[in-house]
Amino acid sequence: MGLAKELFEINPEDIGDLEQAKLIIGKLFIIIESFHQDIQALKKTNQELKDEVNRIKGEQGKPNIRPNVKPNAQGDISSDCERKDAESVRGGKPRHQKKRKKPKPTRTQRCRLNKDALPPDIVSKGYERNTIAEVYFHVEYVEFKRDKYYSPSLKKTYIAPLPEGYTREFSPSVQAWVIAMKHELNSTESVISQFLNDRGLEISPATVSRMLTKDLDRFHQEKAAIFQAGLRCRTFAQSDDTKARVKGKNQHAHIFCNDQFTAFYTKPKKDRMTLLDILRMDKKREFVLNAEALELLRVWNLPEKRLLRLTPARGDRRYTEPELKALIQVLFADKALPPTYEKLIQEAAYIARYHQEDCLKALVCDHAPQFRFIALFLALCWVHEGRHYTKMQPIIAYHQKQLAAFRKQFWLFYGSLLDYQREPTPEKAIEVNSGFDSLCAFKATYPELKDRIAKTKANKTELLYVLTDPSVPLHNNESELGARKKVRDRDIRLHTMSEEGTRANDMFLTLRETARKQAVGFMAYILDRLSGSYAMTSLADLISQNHPAVSSA
Repeated sequence: MGLAKELFEINPEDIGDLEQAKLIIGKLFIIIESFHQDIQALKKTNQELKDEVNRIKGEQGKPNIRPNVKPNAQGDISSDCERKDAESVRGGKPRHQKKRKKPKPTRTQRCRLNKDALPPDIVSKGYERNTIAEVYFHVEYVEFKRDKYYSPSLKKTYIAPLPEGYTREFSPSVQAWVIAMKHELNSTESVISQFLNDRGLEISPATVSRMLTKDLDRFHQEKAAIFQAGLRCRTFAQSDDTKARVKGKNQHAHIFCNDQFTAFYTKPKKDRMTLLDILRMDKKREFVLNAEALELLRVWNLPEKRLLRLTPARGDRRYTEPELKALIQVLFADKALPPTYEKLIQEAAYIARYHQEDCLKALVCDHAPQFRFIALFLALCWVHEGRHYTKMQPIIAYHQKQLAAFRKQFWLFYGSLLDYQREPTPEKAIEVNSGFDSLCAFKATYPELKDRIAKTKANKTELLYVLTDPSVPLHNNESELGARKKVRDRDIRLHTMSEEGTRANDMFLTLRETARKQAVGFMAYILDRLSGSYAMTSLADLISQNHPAVSSA
């Protein structure tokens, strides 16, 4: 308001030259943009208050209906179109449908003409061949005649076992169909039960639920092996999270992935401790108050007088969680430590211990604070960075032109990063580095744009991690696609009803998405495991065979 007060006191007759007029007009533009943002915020608050009043009266608030917008139109905050345009200009992979292979017929059926209805001079010209797909779904009830013997001396009965995977009622193929319908067709338990009942297989929703949640240890072990192999095969992982519901309560679905696998973990929290638990495969927590831990606390602005209290405990001794809490109580016995500071100490000590292990080298993610300091290095997503500029909606034409000009330069620079990825050389690295500085030197008078450019510049190291490792992707789309799978699952079923069901759901999603990346049929793979044949190579072994482990150091 200081700038506004200054301008309100200006007398137009006192403006002496063109430069002074330009300066005043520029300040007026800034004030108009500021007032516009304030008005939009007040409108939003006012609508929220109206909706709340309506709900108190027992009525409904204004529905949240998204407007119809074209790509990159005003109000569309996606930057994917610009990213794809930048990739296509530089020879990105064209998106086209795969050419279908001509199927081989499994049986032949002849179609005959009635010759009596044809002219008498017809001559045979062979056959017109058409291969047409047929699908059959039929139910068989197989009776197993199991040898049965009795030993009078031992008073014991011996019965031949059923084949692997068979229960008293259902075969492995039935369970494989149930799992595939749930996790490939996104069907609910009641729909699966109804579908199978309509085709002659009597099965209840409760039995379907048991098939989807019970006795799945072999698959949980495969998920763990996939996660370990996926992290070993690359120097990086991508991560994102989305909301989840478990028995009516909010939780968080965490996604870790790269081009070889996708893994899902639903947890009550989404802080650093939770992410480290996932990366450490839920092993017992260990903490170390070494030099790295103390330096992290200094970066997180823990007061120096608090840091001095921790100095006597500095070293490589490993603490359990109860031991660390007891140590903190001793070190701060005369003055209790605030819970926020205690949590910071735990996080720093946990990160320091994780970095002593075979830890993740680089994590590709967005700007969320919980992702920072987990891996040795952080690589920020360029699509997320571009989204900040897409969200801006200036109303002054001059500012709109500035924003459009910067966004054009932004995606041109993104294209130069793609060029470097394809052919990384020291010369190109120098060009990219100077190109980033030129991009952030853009002269902007639009305040929001100016502030955002400054934030982009501050993240230079994380945005240009590709110069250190060209194999690291420039965006986090892989994990965002994984998050969409989880959101789709949540939209259909709303929430899981137990911890067991939540783990099973995450596990099958992991197997399904990883199988797709490894070009393996999900249902065929599940049936191979349930039947006990194990003829198909495990997904973890496929990852390891195609991409041997790389050092994370």
